[in-house]
Amino acid sequence: MEEMIGKKDEQREKTKEAFLRLNFSVKNQIIKRDDICCCFVNYNKFLLNPKENIKRITNFLKIPNINLDKMVNIVDKKLYRKRR
Repeated sequence: MEEMIGKKDEQREKTKEAFLRLNFSVKNQIIKRDDICCCFVNYNKFLLNPKENIKRITNFLKIPNINLDKMVNIVDKKLYRKRR
């Protein structure tokens, strides 16, 4: 995020905590709604187990007749963004 705004966040830990609280709050609001169906996918967990996560996503989207092996093989862990 610092790269996007072009300056260093002097309160990085505080900002991180604020984003995590906001994320938690928004997810809880979505889960409580009766008019929204959702499927949360953790990117890190997806990369660790793409096959199970692809099954979960396609089931949620009700996509029949998928080529699971092709979908799993297209996952490229090298494309994951740089981490600190």
